[in-house]
Amino acid sequence: MSQYGDYLGYAVVSGNPGLLKQAEPQLALAERNYYSLVGMSKVLMQYGTHQAHWTQLKGWLEKAGRLQDDALPKNLLSFFLYLKGFLYAKLEQRDAAIALFRESYAVYPYPDNGSVDVLRQLGVSLTP
Repeated sequence: MSQYGDYLGYAVVSGNPGLLKQAEPQLALAERNYYSLVGMSKVLMQYGTHQAHWTQLKGWLEKAGRLQDDALPKNLLSFFLYLKGFLYAKLEQRDAAIALFRESYAVYPYPDNGSVDVLRQLGVSLTP
C-alpha cells in the first residue's frame, strides 16, 4: 500500500491536470489507508516544491495520524514522526520540528532513523 501511495504522490507532484483527474478515485481510496497516506507524504516530502505541497502534506499526515493503531511497528511510527518533523521544518517551525525529530528518535533509537542525521545537521542533540 505504501508503494501505491508513492505512485499517487508522484501524480500529485507532477501537477498534470489530466493525470490528477484520472487519479481522483484512487486518491480518495488511498486517503483512507494509513500506509498509502505515508507513501504519498514521503513523495511530497522528497519532491514537493511549494506551499500547496506542504498544505497537502499536512492534510495527509493529519489523516494518517488518525488512522494509526497500537500495532504499528516502532520503525514505521518513527518514520511518521520524521515526516511530521520535516513538514514543520518546511513551515519554518524549528522548535516543533526538533521536538518531532527527537520523538521519532525516542520511539526508534537506531542509526537508520532519518531523524538522527537531521538533528545532527541542525546541530541539536538527540535528546532534550
